[in-house]
Amino acid sequence: MAEQLQHSFTSLRSSESRLKQFLNAIPLGIFIVDTQGKPYYINPAGEQLLGQGILESDAENLRNSYRIYLAGTEQIYPAERDPILNALQGKSVTVDDLEVFLLNEAVPLEVSGTPIYDEQGNIIYGMCAFQNITERKLAEQLSREYKQNLEAQVAKRTAEIAKAEEKFSKAFRLSPNAITLTRISDGCHIEVNESFCQMIGYSHAEIIGKTAVELNFWATLAERDRMIQMLKNKTALHNYELRFRNKSGTERAALLSIETIDIDGEACFLSISSDITDRQKAETALREAEEKYRNIYENALNGIFQTAVDGKYISANPALATIYGYESTAELIAAQPNFQNQLYVNPKRHDEFLELMNKYGILSNFESQIYRKDGSIVWISENARAVGDRENNLLYYEGFIKDITASKQAEIEMQRAKEAAEAANKAKSIFLANMSHELRSPLNAVIGFAQVLIRSKTLSSENQENVAIILRSGEHLLTLINQVLDLSKIEAGRTTINDKNFDLYRLLDDLEDMFALKAEEKGLQLLFERDGEVPHYICTDEVKLRQVLINLLNNAIKFTSSGKVSVQVRGGLGKKHNNSHSQVPDRYSVHFEVQDTGAGIAPDEIHQLFEAFVQTKTGKDSQEGTGLGLAISRQFVQLMGGEITVSSEVGKGAIFQFDIQVHLVEAADIQSKKPQLRVIALEPNQPCYRLLIVDDKPLNRLLLVKLLSPLGFELREANNGQEAVDICAEWEPHLIWMDMRMPVMDGYEATKQIKTTTQGQATAIIALTASVLEEERAVILSTGCDDFMRKPFREEDIFATMGKHLGVRYIYEDPTAASVAATGESNHDFLTPGAIASLAPDWVAAFKQTILSVDMEAIASSIAQIGTVNPELADTLLDCIDNFEYDRILSVIAKSEEQ
Repeated sequence: MAEQLQHSFTSLRSSESRLKQFLNAIPLGIFIVDTQGKPYYINPAGEQLLGQGILESDAENLRNSYRIYLAGTEQIYPAERDPILNALQGKSVTVDDLEVFLLNEAVPLEVSGTPIYDEQGNIIYGMCAFQNITERKLAEQLSREYKQNLEAQVAKRTAEIAKAEEKFSKAFRLSPNAITLTRISDGCHIEVNESFCQMIGYSHAEIIGKTAVELNFWATLAERDRMIQMLKNKTALHNYELRFRNKSGTERAALLSIETIDIDGEACFLSISSDITDRQKAETALREAEEKYRNIYENALNGIFQTAVDGKYISANPALATIYGYESTAELIAAQPNFQNQLYVNPKRHDEFLELMNKYGILSNFESQIYRKDGSIVWISENARAVGDRENNLLYYEGFIKDITASKQAEIEMQRAKEAAEAANKAKSIFLANMSHELRSPLNAVIGFAQVLIRSKTLSSENQENVAIILRSGEHLLTLINQVLDLSKIEAGRTTINDKNFDLYRLLDDLEDMFALKAEEKGLQLLFERDGEVPHYICTDEVKLRQVLINLLNNAIKFTSSGKVSVQVRGGLGKKHNNSHSQVPDRYSVHFEVQDTGAGIAPDEIHQLFEAFVQTKTGKDSQEGTGLGLAISRQFVQLMGGEITVSSEVGKGAIFQFDIQVHLVEAADIQSKKPQLRVIALEPNQPCYRLLIVDDKPLNRLLLVKLLSPLGFELREANNGQEAVDICAEWEPHLIWMDMRMPVMDGYEATKQIKTTTQGQATAIIALTASVLEEERAVILSTGCDDFMRKPFREEDIFATMGKHLGVRYIYEDPTAASVAATGESNHDFLTPGAIASLAPDWVAAFKQTILSVDMEAIASSIAQIGTVNPELADTLLDCIDNFEYDRILSVIAKSEEQ
């Protein structure tokens, strides 16, 4: 081919015009380079094959420029085999192992290169002719494969005949289509597959040797005669629909194909059929669906439309015409209401519609006001999409329009109701703030004075017991109030997480100790289990987690009369940040499960189990609780990143489980708890501190006076903020205990005025408030208060705050004993079998019973009685009770009984 082109090129080069006409007409690609390898000419066929025309290149870069690769690889075609380079060296070569990439598709080429000489025999050009050999390559591949297959078949013909028969047999048996072999001479079935048996309902044995007539296969004899007539002059029949009967007599439809074949010299019909009854039913259903869609379209309550790009309506259903106030769709389409001036009340809405549609191609709930035909205004909501062709050219818009005038009016009413609800919620918040102050302020006095009385050394044992009862009852009442306020804060969205690093194992151990005797008293087995994946040290809201677990355990033990209560804790998977190099996961999931064998919960009560103030029948029968515990627990769990669920069966107990998300921390991140020591005096050589107590409630002032005056502080009182400002100006206190809600002038204004003076800047002001709202802290501190304390407060918090802001140093009661109690060691252990044995046996038996029944009032009374004869033993017993060391007391009592 190349030599012929060379001859033609030489013959025609005298006429460049004729030469180009000749080369342009050739269906082969022609590529010519000069002696430097620079492209000189490429004909149209070559440009089409290469996808490029003349490029700036040279011999070295020619293959890269035209993306010529070794066939089947991404390697540039080797220079030593390049037909062009060989032609420039005087060689004529033909290769078919190169490819060019067109539109990311490799196209195989056959290329013939030959040199072009001048009259003196010098090479003046290198030329190559090339053509697409994709079909040839494919044919060669198919030929090779066919040859290989043929050779393999010939080599294994004898062995494969048996296998072929087996495959045919399997295909015959396992085909999903029904297949039969029938003798033409008598119409008897000589073989059928399982699919045919299933299709007509007969067994294989019932069919073989029988004709279709004998099997009552034909729906009608006319059906059989019609098919026989069609086969008279044919050897095959394809896709013939017929009606047949199965064994039960049910008439069905089939699609049948028949071929005439020879089996051992006998003519037979090979028929393949399939039951198309279901398909026909589907087609019927489809037609019915189309009719149904048409009915829906015509009778839909919402408008359905198609509009051209320019906004003209192409089609519309009757509902759309009704929405726009037209009598019919024909009238609407004929009127073609203009979008800019006749339809949209705000013409900009149409521009916004087009802008969003062009950007996203689809719109949902696009609301606008439109004019109806009579000029009235209605609200509509549009759902539309842009429809384009395969090249994404916009064809039209289509969608749905809904009249939302009624819902808009309802929305306006809802907004009014929302504003009314917000006003009511605000009123509720004000009420809660007042309730918080009015309830917690008296409790502050009750609990505070109980603490003052307990410090007294002159009270009798009976009065000590009475004061302890008052203190416990006050704290119980505070817990109930806090639950109601917690729920209110949750409803108002004001409850927040107060994360803290703590020892999870210690928390679980404390809970186990706390509930061990309570479970033992009821004869229950209490189990705490945790797997190896549970982290030791975590960061989350310890108080809320403890409260949730206490609520669940209280309920479990309360409603379980026999069996066991178990707590299972499992660790989950942690998640690290991608850019974190720490080996500690950023987030970690911990799973808690509390299970009991108690009364269980009825299915119709589970759905309302976590509702506030709602109790199950079992809970109501117990006549205990407020119905708030589980509601608060669920909210707390949600705040900690989880969800609490319950599964239960009446009479078989219940399982409460939840997961929380925590941060993992190290042991070094845990702050050790210092033992709480009772302050009994001030260290010597300190300034005489002046303290101002500001509160409009005399009892609250008296409480602080009772706590602070015995220690030697100089105290003054103020009834309101104005008195506090006046006293500060002339007395210059070191620290002010400031109530925030007072008549005449409240604590907020008083603090601001005091802090504006030079002396006031040096005065520490501690806010005392009964509010439980967390945001109150920020408001109070922003007025200039140096710290914040809620009522009811504990005496140790009062002393610690003064130490923090004034540097006051204290003398504590019996620090050695407190230190020993904190470390769990004792150099003077007064709880011994001998000490117990010295007591009256009746008292010991009664005391043992009160411990087993966890009757805290009786325990306190018994310890108060022994304090009259053995104060050291009484103090030790009280420490054990405070630290839940009930087992230790019972063990010593048991040893004393053995003596």
